[in-house]
Amino acid sequence: LRSFVDTHDCSVLTNYQELARMIDPAACIDYWLVNIYGGTWDWGGNNWTAARERTSQGRFQYYTWDSEGAFGIYGRNDPLTFNSITSTLLNKNTYMSRIFTAAYASEEFQRLFKDRVYALFFREGALTDACIQRRFDELADALDPVMHYVRGDNVNRSGIQNWINVRRPVVLQQLSSAGLHDERVAPTISPEGGDVTNGTLVTLSHP
Repeated sequence: LRSFVDTHDCSVLTNYQELARMIDPAACIDYWLVNIYGGTWDWGGNNWTAARERTSQGRFQYYTWDSEGAFGIYGRNDPLTFNSITSTLLNKNTYMSRIFTAAYASEEFQRLFKDRVYALFFREGALTDACIQRRFDELADALDPVMHYVRGDNVNRSGIQNWINVRRPVVLQQLSSAGLHDERVAPTISPEGGDVTNGTLVTLSHP
């Protein structure tokens, strides 16, 4: 994989398709977006891991690892405005950056990236403000009894609200500047999914 991205131009469709047989592009993009949103600073050159099945069909996926440097912890790199794309992922001399930069040359990759931004940052996606707040509250509620027992205190919930209020539009602008987010409103389908009865009218609309 390392040799391939160093020696092949993935703006050529067949080369990108070969890369996509080595990595799972959608899963990798989701991983990158989580760390971009979180403003993870101690990452890229270290603190990451990837794995694949040892089969001919196995493709590498990244897994979150040692990410305590996210969400403004330690107050480094102006966390609310930190740009992981330009600072960590694009055109840096690290293994992860070389993979990202190679894929970034592909129009297919950029199109898929935009799709994943829409899936995660809009409607009920995992990186919407409401979803992040809900998940944080679930984890904090579970940890509060332990924190209270060990430290006589509860989880500090103040920092996450400021992050949610500020971070999302900053990230979307950074993604737009990199050509990885389309600010045009995407079409919507109704009903969105699930089981429907025979004869249900499905509509596709564009604002």
